[in-house]
Amino acid sequence: MISTVTFADVTPGPNGQYCTITYISGNYNAWNSTASSPMYGAKSSMGTDILGNTGGVPVTIQFAANCQDYQFVVAQVDSTGKVIGNYNVSPLIINNITSQGSLNVQLPSSWFTAGNEYIIYSFGVFPGLTQCPSSTAYVLMLN
Repeated sequence: MISTVTFADVTPGPNGQYCTITYISGNYNAWNSTASSPMYGAKSSMGTDILGNTGGVPVTIQFAANCQDYQFVVAQVDSTGKVIGNYNVSPLIINNITSQGSLNVQLPSSWFTAGNEYIIYSFGVFPGLTQCPSSTAYVLMLN
């Protein structure tokens, strides 16, 4: 079955598989952000991030059925989208959910500095695919 959900700046799988960033710090339409028009992001001091630390940058992903695992990659960018420095790569997060859905996670605060712009990639692992469906979002950190 092919998904009827479509997003800008998303690379879907051959059968419509996707793992898409939909919210950053509570702001919707994350997939519409660009290097020249990023979303605003803010760190939370509540909850736990994907590495087990207190707080983080809240991110919501939406995924197609049978997304086995997902992962994030974050890098600082300039206003043209060129990466500055190193990439931060999350561990592969086990999902094993058979139905379409969404998850709220927090990326580590240590990956972000106030006043800097970042690109966030999400990748979903699906059975039988050798390349992960992905999405990108740009965020300018407020705190």
